[in-house]
Amino acid sequence: MDRTGIRALTVEQGLALWDTATGSDRVHLVPIGLDLVTVAGLGEEGIPPLLRDLVRPARRRRSARSAAPAESPADLARRLGRLSPTERDRQVLNLVLGQIAAVLGYPSADGVPADGPFGDLGFDSLSSVELRNRLNTATGLNLPATLVFDHPTPAILAAHLGTEVAPDAAGEEEPADGPAERGPDQLSGLAQAVEEALAGENAQRDALRGQLRAALRALDGEPGLGVDELSSASVDQLYAFVDRELGDA
Repeated sequence: MDRTGIRALTVEQGLALWDTATGSDRVHLVPIGLDLVTVAGLGEEGIPPLLRDLVRPARRRRSARSAAPAESPADLARRLGRLSPTERDRQVLNLVLGQIAAVLGYPSADGVPADGPFGDLGFDSLSSVELRNRLNTATGLNLPATLVFDHPTPAILAAHLGTEVAPDAAGEEEPADGPAERGPDQLSGLAQAVEEALAGENAQRDALRGQLRAALRALDGEPGLGVDELSSASVDQLYAFVDRELGDA
């Protein structure tokens, strides 16, 4: 919230504003602490609509060595479409980790674990929506507000976004040493997500089934539990699938 120019109120400020509000005959009051310099620095697109009459967006000076413009969603899709699925997923993961670092205020994406559950990383509903908005802008997709709950780790989220942005990756897949080394790398963190989802509500089970369908498509060979069978799979069958396919991941 500090990055948007909204400052926390002290107890004394809050009580003073309460007294002012109760003694006023105005109908609509918003007791809020604002740093208008920070708000102005958000630029025309970043200033919330309700605050745009309060400030004039700061004009940023352009230099001869100004940074290159951000990659457009169309350019991103074209670039990823020329890569192999493995390289595509790696590039999308880098994008996701970079956006997570920006939301959490990290100096770089190096400190963001790809397999760390979003809840453990410190995400709440506000930061989850901010990440969704950033990824919408970067990818051109219309992602749901429940994005980080549907895809509980950065690696799982990146695998989902890769198939959405560039579903037909054109490059040849890199050779693998064996079945045990294919698939699990793209499904890091899924085993933990299974533990959490199976203990939760029906909505979590539905999200888990979607993740397992993606897992089945990513794995070679014919797993013991078919895609069609997931819709009616019992808890024991789901556990058996995870133990069999992801036990060494």
